Amino acid sequence: MSVELDEAANQANRTVISSAKSRVAVCVIPTNEEIVIARHAQSKLCV
Repeated sequence: MSVELDEAANQANRTVISSAKSRVAVCVIPTNEEIVIARHAQSKLCV
């Protein structure tokens, strides 16, 4: 697939962490798994 990561971009928490040489773009999608789990649990508990 020829994926090449830019370590500096990754360390800087950028949304695109692929290098200019990469044949595909590698994007980071920020998530908050804890809040998703908490909301799901809350909906099941009917609180």
